[in-house]
Amino acid sequence: MRGCARCDHVVKKGWQYCPRCGFSLERKDFDMFSLMRNKFKKIDHLIENELEQGNLLQVEDVIEQELELPRNHATSQRSRKMAEKITKIVDPVTRVRRLTKSIVYTLKVPGVKSRKDIQIDTLEKTIEIKAYANHLLYFKVLQMSLPVKRYMLQGNELVIEFKPIG
Repeated sequence: MRGCARCDHVVKKGWQYCPRCGFSLERKDFDMFSLMRNKFKKIDHLIENELEQGNLLQVEDVIEQELELPRNHATSQRSRKMAEKITKIVDPVTRVRRLTKSIVYTLKVPGVKSRKDIQIDTLEKTIEIKAYANHLLYFKVLQMSLPVKRYMLQGNELVIEFKPIG
């Protein structure tokens, strides 16, 4: 076992990503561009979480808060607490449908209770999906970079609709 280079969370050999912060464990070099992209990604999540909770905030306050965070701070207190409880990472069963104006991915995520338990990160060439359920983390990486139109929980399934380009 070793620690994640970004957040120091204990990760097992063979894992490609840290379950707490999503950092690629295969990456050998860590350049300034990656560091800044990760900082802005964290700031984006902080703003989203505050707005979901109905809090009014100023962007300057969130940026200042993020810049002062310690190295092992997770995206939010909620996701950090959930990440600490994770005992198993599961690759969810996935179905893909191509519709006229969208591409729909359906992931089986039993135990996920609300949208607050879901985190979708759009990176440069991939989309990372994390869904927390009790002691499980459903983790899926999609090798594409399409914009997310919307997503919803329908029973034990996470339905994500993407807008195709062109």
